[in-house]
Amino acid sequence: MSYDLVIRGGTLVHPWGRVEADIGIRGETIAAIATPGETLAGKREIDARGKYVLPGRIDPHVHMHWPDWPMEEAIPIASRAALAGGTTTLIHFILSTGSLLEHFAEMKTLFDAHAHSDGTFHGGIVSEGHIREIPELARQGVTSFKFWMSYRGEEAKPPLQGIDDGILFRGFREVGRLGPGAIALVHAENIEVFFGLRDELKASGRSDVAWTETRPPFCEEEAMNRAIVLADAAGCPLYIVHITIREGVRIVREARARGKRVIGETCPQYLTLTKDFDPVIGKINPPLRESADSDALWDGLSGGVLSTVGSDHAPTSLRHKEDLWSAVVGMPGIETSLPALLSEGVNKGRLSLERVVDVTAHQPARVFGLYPKKGTLQAGSDADLVVVDLEEARVVDANKNLHQGSDFSPFDGRTLTGWPVLTVLRGQVVMEGGEVTAAPGTGRFVPRALG
Repeated sequence: MSYDLVIRGGTLVHPWGRVEADIGIRGETIAAIATPGETLAGKREIDARGKYVLPGRIDPHVHMHWPDWPMEEAIPIASRAALAGGTTTLIHFILSTGSLLEHFAEMKTLFDAHAHSDGTFHGGIVSEGHIREIPELARQGVTSFKFWMSYRGEEAKPPLQGIDDGILFRGFREVGRLGPGAIALVHAENIEVFFGLRDELKASGRSDVAWTETRPPFCEEEAMNRAIVLADAAGCPLYIVHITIREGVRIVREARARGKRVIGETCPQYLTLTKDFDPVIGKINPPLRESADSDALWDGLSGGVLSTVGSDHAPTSLRHKEDLWSAVVGMPGIETSLPALLSEGVNKGRLSLERVVDVTAHQPARVFGLYPKKGTLQAGSDADLVVVDLEEARVVDANKNLHQGSDFSPFDGRTLTGWPVLTVLRGQVVMEGGEVTAAPGTGRFVPRALG
């Protein structure tokens, strides 16, 4: 039996182990995985011997247009960078000061027209009106909803608006009423403490301020605990984004031991960078922390306490990063996330390749209602996969060998070892040897269902 595409001789990596096998792809789906000793034949065959075949990465945390990209430009740039980095599905946050339903319709149309990768959306809830729209958004395929505890006043740049605990609780309750398949996301930081600390540090005249001093670990710790209590009272599962602190690993572990429905995410920048990184370029929320926090996050990932890794891709540029107090928060990261995990995790013994598959594909697909269509290598699933070479070393240069649009990367000048060399999206080779070949419109919005 012939297939449209065969990936031959690679080592397939699942969360539960590895197997050397051919993958046969017909149309947009995986049609067969060879049994031991079996060889598949295809119209096109790709030799993956000596390399590893992973499910296409799912990035659960992407801001394609932050801070000022027009969406018609942001979507193709971010989705090209995604494919270059082995990400076949991204999840973007939709935000609006008006109707979120209307904005969703506009965004879906733009995404289908311009995207290179597949994608879906989280709804950003910043008003009572948005809470009322949650049930209809879920019916239209948006089943995850984010709440920001971390922004208020001048820190809440439109379309963000400050929310209080009342909106947080009522929003959680509405998400909880949707039942299985719906989940609330929260950015957990105490914003009231921040304002006082920021003003004190600005008045001090110090030139050596680290951003973590304005938003210290206890701000994240307190807000995580508060969000868990409110979500539990509301009957709502909770996904805590970009955990940065060692205490956060303990909080998630203990909450889950008590039967709370809590899922923890972290990001490559918190695993690989510390507060000693360039304070202006590295200004992000929550901030970069201590090396002991990074170590605890690696342990949390490898031990199964933290379930996913998102990039928190926010494509700022150097023009947004002139000094600490005026710098726009955010860094690009969608393209370097998988290489960072391979280089600093797998190749340095901090994380198994099986665990990388779990936290970058399998778990994101399960948490966000994409499994088994996405996130797995099995017959009947979308043929989304990435072939990686754990021995390939590249010196990162945002302006020479990345596709992200930003003119810097937090990994500029660093050698990362372990890169995607081939990306397949729904049976189509869309990146090969670092060159993205997918056209705009190749990607699709992927609706999700409750239940």
